[in-house]
This record gives sequence, structure tokens and C-alpha cells, in this order.
Amino acid sequence: MAKLNIQASPEEIHLFMEISQFYYSRGDYADAENVLRGAMILAPENPDIYACLGAVYQAQGRFDEAADCFARSLATCPGEKCARSNLAQQLLLKGRIDEAAEELRRVMADIEPDHPIRERAETLLQITETAQKQRRHT
Repeated sequence: MAKLNIQASPEEIHLFMEISQFYYSRGDYADAENVLRGAMILAPENPDIYACLGAVYQAQGRFDEAADCFARSLATCPGEKCARSNLAQQLLLKGRIDEAAEELRRVMADIEPDHPIRERAETLLQITETAQKQRRHT
């Protein structure tokens, strides 16, 4: 089978992302996933697609798949703060507290004061640090 060589413009990929966000906001995760998978065919190295697909999986409780998507997003774009904080949340849910704390400290190291995920990342970091302290005292 021949491999398709289809190129999409950034504007077209952005449109896919907008459509997937529309479905996601309505709780229609299957359609959001389908749209993102289509975008992935057109731009397989786009870290935003994997970050969004991870959020779709996360909302469905598909945590292992979500963590894989967030890790893939970070492999392409290590500075992606949303994917990193979502990955940290997945690690925390799995009980991998030290790894979650490390990821969250990386987020907090250079996050802007007005970044939309700052408050969430701070809260998650407080939770992980509390869990670490409790673990040391038991």
C-alpha cells in the first residue's frame, strides 16, 4: 500500500483543532477523537494534536492512552505546559507521586503569571508535595 503524502497548512490544522474543541465542549468525545485522528494523518508531528487527543482520552477515563498522548506531545515540544501538567495529573492518578512532582516543577519553573493553567498546576503541585510529605511520615 502506498503511503499518502498529504500536506495540510497550519490554518487547516487549526480548523481541525477548533472543530475537535467544539465536539469536546459538548461532551461528544468520539467525534472529537475522530477529528483529531484525521488531523494526525495530515500533521503527525504536531504536538497540539496529541495534547488535545490526550485531553479527550482523559475526559473518557482512558488514562493510559491520555498519558501516552501527553508524552508524545512533549517529545515533540518539551515546553508544552498544558501537556506537561496533564501528564503530571495522570502520573498522580497512577500513584507515581515523585514523577508527577518533577513534571509540575518543570511547568512552574518558567510559567508566566497569567498563563491559563498556572493555578491548576500550582494546585496539583501542592497536592503532590503534600502526598510526598505524608509518605515520608508513614
